[in-house]
Amino acid sequence: MKILTPGHKYELSNFEQNDQKGQEIQFIEKESANDGKGTLNTVSDGTTNEDVLAMLIDRMQYLQSKFLVEKML
Repeated sequence: MKILTPGHKYELSNFEQNDQKGQEIQFIEKESANDGKGTLNTVSDGTTNEDVLAMLIDRMQYLQSKFLVEKML
């Protein structure tokens, strides 16, 4: 894993072709507008922790279902 922008953008290594450019994941980045109203402006759009976790849960459920089907055969 490479940190491209601390806390916001990462490059994850490919599993098999690790000499190739990896997969980037970008989290939304916001900063204070300093307007006294607590407004946040988007610096870089991206995903959220919640969406990444939902994706991982779906992946684990999918892989588990494949394991259970193979085990029944």
